[in-house]
Amino acid sequence: MKQFRYPKQREVTQHTLTLFTISNKSKTDLYNTLSQRISDLKIQEDVFLKNNPNLIKIESLDNE
Repeated sequence: MKQFRYPKQREVTQHTLTLFTISNKSKTDLYNTLSQRISDLKIQEDVFLKNNPNLIKIESLDNE
């Protein structure tokens, strides 16, 4: 297993711990975990935008 090195000042966040946890899973489990996480984030985004109607969603321009 590869070791990851981060700068000393970096805090270990929940996100970092999640990455270490899923790094030991099979590729299928990893894919399913990430797919579920993306789905959860999209739902959170939709709820946030619904609760904040004065905000406008701006799509990324990087895909041009």
